[in-house]
Amino acid sequence: MSSDDWYRRTTWTETDRSEFQARLKRSRGDYHKAQYLRIQAHHLAAAKQTLAAIELLDQLFADFPHESQLASARLQYAECMLALDRLDDAIASYRLAFAAEQAYPNSRSQLWLDYPWLLVTRGISQHYDEIDTYLEWGERKTTFPVEEFRLQTILSFRADDSGDSNAATAHAQVALAAAAKQHSGFVPHPTVGLVGNPEPTVLDRLQRLAGV
Repeated sequence: MSSDDWYRRTTWTETDRSEFQARLKRSRGDYHKAQYLRIQAHHLAAAKQTLAAIELLDQLFADFPHESQLASARLQYAECMLALDRLDDAIASYRLAFAAEQAYPNSRSQLWLDYPWLLVTRGISQHYDEIDTYLEWGERKTTFPVEEFRLQTILSFRADDSGDSNAATAHAQVALAAAAKQHSGFVPHPTVGLVGNPEPTVLDRLQRLAGV
């Protein structure tokens, strides 16, 4: 096992758990312990070991809540809750992630898009009043086509659900234009940040709203 494989496992047997915890105990400082827990939780979640990932994130929150890791860890927790179809818990975790980012702005992520995206793609209109707060936190600044696609989709769907058909159409057209881009705009990395294949239900709704 290489020097960093011990916190990048994709299995979680009793042996994996005991070896990880032994190495974690020997590591120094809350920052490193929190980072190792968060990274290991990420790899387990990616391997569909959702409950194991939650176990480690809970340990981070309880024992090593370092401010630099909290926002990302809360965001990972929200994604785990969504994987388990625990929507209310996911929403609560997104809000905790937002609070953690505000307390430690150096930890900024894609949360400003992630939470509004959840709201509009799931039609959770009772929380639409939160959307602008998140978008303004991200200053509505996009770098890659996928970010522009997500932002414009959020604005389009919210406008549609609010009965503003003109705005819904305009934003849908911009979203589809972003989805059609085949170059990121960055010469060294032309394919980074492209939309790829949007979710069919999202794409169908955008096309309907855009009138195409």
